[in-house]
Amino acid sequence: MGVVDPTDTWRGTGSATLKDIARLVGVSESAASVVLNGSRSHTRVSLKTRERVTRAAEQLGYRPNAVARALSLGRTNRIGVYASRLGDAGDPFWSDIHVGLYRQARAFDVDVVIHTSGGESNRLLELVSDRTVDGLIVVAQGDSEIIQLLEERHVPAVALVDRIDGLPSVCVDDRAGAAMLAQHLFDRGHRHVLALESPLWKSITIVERLESFLETAESLGMRVSLEEFAVDSISPLSSDALDLLTCDRNRGTAVVAHNDLVADRVSNQLFLRDIAVPESIAVVGFDGHQSYFVPRLPLTSICADWPTVAATGVNVLMSLIAGEPVNRLTKLSVTFKQGLTT
Repeated sequence: MGVVDPTDTWRGTGSATLKDIARLVGVSESAASVVLNGSRSHTRVSLKTRERVTRAAEQLGYRPNAVARALSLGRTNRIGVYASRLGDAGDPFWSDIHVGLYRQARAFDVDVVIHTSGGESNRLLELVSDRTVDGLIVVAQGDSEIIQLLEERHVPAVALVDRIDGLPSVCVDDRAGAAMLAQHLFDRGHRHVLALESPLWKSITIVERLESFLETAESLGMRVSLEEFAVDSISPLSSDALDLLTCDRNRGTAVVAHNDLVADRVSNQLFLRDIAVPESIAVVGFDGHQSYFVPRLPLTSICADWPTVAATGVNVLMSLIAGEPVNRLTKLSVTFKQGLTT
């Protein structure tokens, strides 16, 4: 631990208030507020007085109170982002989402406030009840407590990534992407595949990917075995899963992961066991996040344009804030990307 010099400190200075401005100019606080905060008041202020108030504010370094100004003008020029599951800043999914949010918010000249207060009832109530943002981007599941609070308080909000009944939603076509993967594996000659699922991830996005894959595989006559994996494990394949992939009779010949990070861990785990990919076992992923990490092999995957998804969410939210009608569901297309793992 470094040594701190107690004599080497920084002290903040108190900011000027409306009362300070009013006292210096010799006017009422309400008159100063009309000039500096744009507040609605019956107080009339002459042009000469406005100039004096403005000069005094510059002299004292006055900064308008953002909350008070928002209450008077009805807008904060801020949008909030709430996620029920906070992601690691290094997580490629969240990185893509943030890029899209910030880029499009800049286009609308609004700020983005990331809410990290958690899901406690009192904090959620505070989040949707104050006037610190004009609307909210929500990355959560439909049973999240915040959804009912948003509806009760008529807060403009848009669901991102996962579709939520009761909120305009922006997502990708997970079902189409999963169907593409099933068809691709079938065309490559695979007739028995292993699909990985986690009991901890039950979002609509993940559920629909698996459902669509199973439906398409069944229609093609493919056999699918389901195995759970540990979310944070660097070795997603359990001993049972490995047995299924290496047994001599009717073994699985491909692994389907719900995202690219898990798919790459599978590929690496197989490599460490001297199981060749794709010659012995094929591996497929989803999301198209490989630019954020170096996979052992370029993955065959479904690519979703998550920055565009996030930017579209901002567009929809700004339309809501402006009182314009918006689509209940906006679904963006995905693309298939051939890699070296199939």
